[in-house]
Amino acid sequence: MWRLNWELWDDPRLSQPWRNEEAQIFDLPPPNLVPERVLLRVERQTMRRLTDETIAFSIRVHQRPLADVIKQPGALLQLRSAFLGEGGSILASKKLGSLRVPVLEWLAGTG
Repeated sequence: MWRLNWELWDDPRLSQPWRNEEAQIFDLPPPNLVPERVLLRVERQTMRRLTDETIAFSIRVHQRPLADVIKQPGALLQLRSAFLGEGGSILASKKLGSLRVPVLEWLAGTG
């Protein structure tokens, strides 16, 4: 069994299992720097039965700056549609937190 999760983050650490009070805190990027400073993070999570009593769980993390992501044909359009499309439905499920305003301002300015 497997599933994919994705988020937009400004912290490049791969392992972030909990909030670390000692982690570096980043200033919010202005909208024009969102592509360089905000990362698309995708986690592929898998569960595999090893024996009747044993299951292995793994997480594979991929992350890229939005500047790299939007070089892919159609990627910017998909991001804009996900966040600015009909009802902005994805906004309710994505925890953008403090990145919400700069990301939305950047996306609004790309059209």
